Amino acid sequence: MVDKFSQAKIKHHYVWASYLRNWSLNERDVYYTTAKGNIACDSVKGLAMEKDFYKSKRLTKEHLEHVNTFASLFPEGRQDAHIDILNGCLYVQKIEDIGKSLGNKEIQEIINTNLSNYLEFLHSYHEDSALEIIKSLAKGDLTILSDDKRLSDFSLFLGHQVFRTKKMKAVANTIISNIDTTKSRNVSRSINECWWFLSYMFGINLGLDLFGTRHDDGHCLLINNTSVPFITSDHPVIDIPLTMREENRLSGARNVDFYYPISPKIAYMIKAGDRLGSSKVEVTDNEADEMNSNIAKRANVHIFGDSESAIKPYRKQLDFG
Repeated sequence: MVDKFSQAKIKHHYVWASYLRNWSLNERDVYYTTAKGNIACDSVKGLAMEKDFYKSKRLTKEHLEHVNTFASLFPEGRQDAHIDILNGCLYVQKIEDIGKSLGNKEIQEIINTNLSNYLEFLHSYHEDSALEIIKSLAKGDLTILSDDKRLSDFSLFLGHQVFRTKKMKAVANTIISNIDTTKSRNVSRSINECWWFLSYMFGINLGLDLFGTRHDDGHCLLINNTSVPFITSDHPVIDIPLTMREENRLSGARNVDFYYPISPKIAYMIKAGDRLGSSKVEVTDNEADEMNSNIAKRANVHIFGDSESAIKPYRKQLDFG
């Protein structure tokens, strides 16, 4: 039997397949929109996935300049963590160079496996850390996040889920390429080449931000017993400009909240500046519809639901442009 760690994982899910099963009626298949806007029902194993999406690529001097530029914008205490991860990537590059110089096919295969698996295994680690948390939240139990270690793990998971998606990669490219100069086009190309590393670095930073403001923000479960089940998408963690419970907001706070659907009946929200703490809120049909609309508008290609009727009203809100 071949050890899974010695196999190259080329099917990289940018949304966790285990998470998508929360919308499955048979623990395997979910309803979703296709790239052409149709509705289909297939196994989660082949959805929100792209071959070699996280495969490590060689970091050039130009790439390292971008990495260091962005890292310098983060709080000083976090830069060491980014350097440690970067050094791990550069070490793999050195091993790759040695392998090439030896011309050994077996060594080359091992190196290729490491390139495919390095970031995928890091994301798998964060997913494993969040597994029991998401299971508890899906049951309506928010108390699991009263433990700081659990909340830290979940915050990092959410941070990575924001930046690891295909949609976020496209957004980053669009922002840079909209600056119509030769230099910006070269920068856009270069950032696209090293996005596999930048996305992980940004994910860590956002996760640490979310955890760092835990005493200022409210952590809320939205309970959905309406006729409008929550849907999710291939970009499932979104920031929204206002909370649904405006009366719970305190003035002077961050002007966005983070929303993450957990299942058709449960969603998780971080309410900016809401020092009233953790809570559960029953949503209305209109509120559930509003959340679903936000999810659909921010999706890349796919929205997911537990039935065709759950996602059909939101197909036209997908932006394929």
